[in-house]
Amino acid sequence: SPAKILSLTERWRSCGQCLINMVRAYAIAFAAVLSVSAGAQTKQTAATRAIDKYVKSVEALTGSRTQPDVVTADTADADADKPDWKHFGSPAELDKAREEKETYTIAFNWKRNGRIVASNFTFFSPSGDWSQYVFHFFRSDGTLARVDAELRTFMDDCVIKQKFYFDRGGKRLRKTLAYFDLNTNKPKRRCLGAD
Repeated sequence: SPAKILSLTERWRSCGQCLINMVRAYAIAFAAVLSVSAGAQTKQTAATRAIDKYVKSVEALTGSRTQPDVVTADTADADADKPDWKHFGSPAELDKAREEKETYTIAFNWKRNGRIVASNFTFFSPSGDWSQYVFHFFRSDGTLARVDAELRTFMDDCVIKQKFYFDRGGKRLRKTLAYFDLNTNKPKRRCLGAD
């Protein structure tokens, strides 16, 4: 009957209007989530840019010095259960000690205003098939700002570079990861065995 058809049409219009209102509500909610996410991302990007700027100033400091302020190495055997850290007066003194007994973990440290602002750890294996360099950058208040890690290995002739950014509370803000060919230094998709 025409009355039933009119009633169904009204219901459909009403339901259609509900659907439109629901779509609008979802769109507004989605836009709000994107706005909050973009705001957080912008804040995070600004924080990582500030960290990068600070790290450049520390790298300028370390690059301007002829040697690190503190030189240490783990002089224990490679398979020892406990480390045996020793201080050396200079990299040359460490090199001389390494002629008699190799060290597989070395740390160079640089200070600014009496506080360590950069530590460069070098790790390598007795076989020489891999080495890892881990650069720590500390703020003047002692908190960790960024860690740059680079693993070089003959397995798949690969270099794995990572950067970790931290806020003053120790929360990781960002991580980057890239793979490179050990011989050409050209980017690679991924290295075999890389986790």
